[in-house]
Amino acid sequence: MTKSRRHWYGAIFAAFSLSLIMLGCESDEACSSDGDCGDELLCYEEACVPQCEWTPDCNEGYVCRIHTDGVSQICVLDEWPVDEETCGPVISGLTCPEPLKPVVGEPGFEYWHAQVLDRSVVDCEADEPGSDLIYISLEDSDGSVLAYGNIVDDGTTGDLNLYKNGVNLNGSPPMTEECPEFDDMSVTSLGCGGFITFEFLTPDGNRVSAEAGTQVRVFEFGSQCFTDDTTPDEFGVYLCTDPNNTPATCTYFIGSGSGEIVALVP
Repeated sequence: MTKSRRHWYGAIFAAFSLSLIMLGCESDEACSSDGDCGDELLCYEEACVPQCEWTPDCNEGYVCRIHTDGVSQICVLDEWPVDEETCGPVISGLTCPEPLKPVVGEPGFEYWHAQVLDRSVVDCEADEPGSDLIYISLEDSDGSVLAYGNIVDDGTTGDLNLYKNGVNLNGSPPMTEECPEFDDMSVTSLGCGGFITFEFLTPDGNRVSAEAGTQVRVFEFGSQCFTDDTTPDEFGVYLCTDPNNTPATCTYFIGSGSGEIVALVP
């Protein structure tokens, strides 16, 4: 065997071995489908890899990530290759797989929707508007606005609620960042136990995600702009884990209060 051919075979073997190490495989099994793997293992990039719920479920040096199927979660090496040469020579036909997305609640997970839920149900009468939202913004860690909230799912309540058309929560900057007149053009009232789910839009209409290190600011009339006709209302802020906006997945609690609050995205 020539030296060049030995080098070529060695490169393929080294690259394949590296791919197994990269995947955090806890067995020596190669695979072409999940059926080739044992219990609690899934087939990914032709290797059997362990499933997980959180990074602590994985061995040291590995992290829990969302499988390419978008549902399962598997352990992969924390240090991801940065270029094709790291994965293997071009001649071997191997290419670097795309980095997998973090699981919910871990740094790097992208939240495309959030929800504000009225929590004044106990003391809220049917004819009361509940929490009265003026604006919602997504900000960086320094408080600079990245985007504003735009309603994508309306769960406001109350037949007598006259302030739930949501025109002030359309992804545009608020007419004023001070307390406005209380009317249906500047305030959206959730009603008792009502909610809105929203996305974040930049001034030019592009969607952005809330990621670790950003913060969600909610400006509510109640105790912030208190008048004789309003009462402080409590609300909660939740992140939604489904990028396609399923309100039932808006359960990741990040903050609550009344008036103006800032909830940090972990």
